[in-house]
Amino acid sequence: MDRTIVTEWNRVCDNNWSRAHVHMSYSLGYLVGCFVGGFISDRYGRKTAITGFGILTMLFGFLLTYSKEFEIFLVVRFLLAATNEAADLAAYVLCMEVTGTKYRSIVGSLIQAPWACGYAFLALIAYLTKSWTMIHLICVLLHIISLMLLYFLPESPRWLILNNKTKQAEKIIREACHYNKSRLPSDLGLVRHAEKKKWMKHNEKPSYFHLFRSSELRFRNVVLFIVWIATALVYYGMVIALSDQSSPGRRVFDGNFFLNNAMAGAIELPTLVFCVFLLRMGRKRSQMLVLFGSGLFLLTSVVMVYRKQSTLALIFMLLSKACIQGSFNILYIFTSELNPTVVRNSAVGISSMVARMGAGASGYIAILSDVTMPLVPMTIFACFSLLAGCLVLLLPETQGLPLPDTILVIVLFF
Repeated sequence: MDRTIVTEWNRVCDNNWSRAHVHMSYSLGYLVGCFVGGFISDRYGRKTAITGFGILTMLFGFLLTYSKEFEIFLVVRFLLAATNEAADLAAYVLCMEVTGTKYRSIVGSLIQAPWACGYAFLALIAYLTKSWTMIHLICVLLHIISLMLLYFLPESPRWLILNNKTKQAEKIIREACHYNKSRLPSDLGLVRHAEKKKWMKHNEKPSYFHLFRSSELRFRNVVLFIVWIATALVYYGMVIALSDQSSPGRRVFDGNFFLNNAMAGAIELPTLVFCVFLLRMGRKRSQMLVLFGSGLFLLTSVVMVYRKQSTLALIFMLLSKACIQGSFNILYIFTSELNPTVVRNSAVGISSMVARMGAGASGYIAILSDVTMPLVPMTIFACFSLLAGCLVLLLPETQGLPLPDTILVIVLFF
């Protein structure tokens, strides 16, 4: 790279440590985006959130390239991360809500494929431009094109029905039937299922925290939080392990910088395709399988390191990382199906936000290799993965069930 933020603001020598602020600003923005984006989407609509936050993402992405001071760069990057994550979560939830039960596992998995392709394509852009400002400007241009496509994107019929906009919902459903060459009865009537007063006060708007008024749902969400934290902990622990010089996986990242980053994105595609077939076993079994697989493969890698068989250790470590990637993918689908439409975006957003706790803790656990045996962090990560797999046993199965719309439906049928 010819022009980076390090060379732009001389982040070397005594200022070398300040480079960590770049990742921290994005992580904090991610946290805010998960929470605020979920609230806006549940209150004002999925398409409204995608469009509004998408426009803000474009503006902040453009402003980022013209930041003259490092501190301003950090603030704009924080805002960029918040708006981008808010739009992404709303888009994911919208896709899940407009997809039928039969195809939900396919859409829920393969919707992540463009992200992996974009990851790999970003390496090509970086190779051709070798400038961080040009990379961002090209990304903004591509983002403008995606915003134009939002004109053809419908609002979620589920959200419309639950917000007493049944005529708009019926129009969207009939248009979808027209494109799918299917028919609906002419006297179709869409009815909003209201929450019982047990869950909602008079004229009170539903929020994610209403789920905690039920002891059963409170317990279920706490379990989900732990699984999210453990998954993020193990995933980012694997990333650190594969880039650590003391790790047998370090050699994977030797060589061409751009090629390695392209491979890092492309390697996620086979995992996503594998999840499509794995989910036929059910959400619960699939989630348990990948978490147990990640933990067992990682423990096997630890044994191979102890036996000085570095090649086998690397293979099992990569298998563990593939499993934990699959766990993240399935967890998004599982969480979407375990929460009602009225607060689904908030539920997915807050769960993703809580997962950042695991992501942050992974770095500190990895440092234990400096004061203990290098195998200790990997063993801890493996134990967390196995623990999360056991906790999934406490969650209900959602395969083949329609998406719940209200909190009452969740309590009675899930």
